[in-house]
Amino acid sequence: MNLKLLIVDDEPIICQGLRMTVPWNELGVEVVGEAYDGEDALQIMQETHVDIILTDVTMPVMDGLILTEKVSTFFPHIKTIIISGYDEFEYAQKAMKLGVKDYLLKPVDIDELIELIKGMQKNIVEKKMKDMIMNMKQLLSSLVMKQESELDLAQQGYNGYQLFCSEIKDYASTIGTKDKSPIKEAWRKSITEQLMKKGVLSVSTFIDENLLLTCFTIIGESDQFPNYFLEIKETIQQEINLSISLCYSPFVKDTKGLSETYNKLIEGIKLSHCLDKSVFTFSDIPNITADIDHHKLEKRLSQFLGEENPQIHSCVDDIFSIFEGKNMFLDDIVILLKEVEKTVLTHFPEQQARIMSKGINTTVYNSYNELKALFKEDLETYVKHHQTIDQNGQYWLIMKAVQYIKEHYASDLKASEVANVINVSPNYFSQLIKQETGKHFNDYLHEVRLNQAKILLKETPYRVFEIAEMVGYKDYKYFVHIFKKSTSTTPTKYRNVVTTLEV
Repeated sequence: MNLKLLIVDDEPIICQGLRMTVPWNELGVEVVGEAYDGEDALQIMQETHVDIILTDVTMPVMDGLILTEKVSTFFPHIKTIIISGYDEFEYAQKAMKLGVKDYLLKPVDIDELIELIKGMQKNIVEKKMKDMIMNMKQLLSSLVMKQESELDLAQQGYNGYQLFCSEIKDYASTIGTKDKSPIKEAWRKSITEQLMKKGVLSVSTFIDENLLLTCFTIIGESDQFPNYFLEIKETIQQEINLSISLCYSPFVKDTKGLSETYNKLIEGIKLSHCLDKSVFTFSDIPNITADIDHHKLEKRLSQFLGEENPQIHSCVDDIFSIFEGKNMFLDDIVILLKEVEKTVLTHFPEQQARIMSKGINTTVYNSYNELKALFKEDLETYVKHHQTIDQNGQYWLIMKAVQYIKEHYASDLKASEVANVINVSPNYFSQLIKQETGKHFNDYLHEVRLNQAKILLKETPYRVFEIAEMVGYKDYKYFVHIFKKSTSTTPTKYRNVVTTLEV
């Protein structure tokens, strides 16, 4: 971390001597300029970042004492070293009252100056690092709280910053029942230490159970920070035996628009499951084309479950192949499967609630495979329950009947027709449908028709009497009566409410 030093003396030869005699580069110090009086020095400090000034006391226009006072007021972060002669010691004492702790007597002892600079450098670097950490914590806090940061990087001496998010692949199955705290701490510590070895200070914070946000900065003159991200990923794999995905932002020079960069970063890491590489920038993210037909998916699942011996793994693999082909967000898949299960798995065993109906954190279940396992577990539980309560195959009969009803509800459907489809007597069918759905055939048929009517009222411009006929009611008034009896409102009022809520 190079420090910036300004030499101030009214004798150019002394300025040149101090510049040429001291091995500044070896000390990690850059001489940013020379000034021949206090006013020139102040002008340079306004235009250039300075950490230390080395100034003579007696100078024309503005002497070293006045300069020291102004620096203390306007540039409190700058450290001052006073140079004075024996007969100017009184000036040095006044400077000390102004807060200057370091002074040298003429002629300057170079070794003494070097030791003074080294001690000062250590204090400045330590303070800068503390300030950097504090500023980065403030920066990350602003991002997570969705507030625009007011941090001025230029004033802080930063040359830029970069953000990246990392997550453990297949987190739920990888971590399982292990103690998560030491694993996550080792992950965070590894990133911090790897960046520190490259001379880069960073701050990392968990913004979700399996989402680590890291910010690092560059001090001083430097080109864009090299992309060491692949190396970080590989080191974590070797040392902690964790496979991670990492999404990084571009190198940024200031904090303007930082929240937009952060949002793109979070969106990027949420699509890591769509990519064939583990380290990427959000510009690598593919386009999303998640136009899944909800009703076709329900029909597909119902057909699978309507088979006498449904192949759950084949069914789920088939459904998820569609999701993967469209690069769907995991959050969108969870929402879709919740709705599909709610419609198709209408009588899930009460003793075990559906997993997909619970709050699923997609930073934990962060891959297609993780969600696939949850969905399979739901279907297996559902099928086993019905196989257990109905060893004679009644469940599969009623599933076939339900599927037929959902496909033919718009026709003048009778219980006898459905009974004939599943090869049982009308009376036996009536017992089956009541046992499975808790409703008589006509009541269940009304439910199916009204659910479809609600969809059409919400999503289409068809008039109410047209929708009535489309869902199987020839008598418009009877449709309105049944609809109001079920929902406590008329179809027209229902449409007004649901369309208004969507605006």
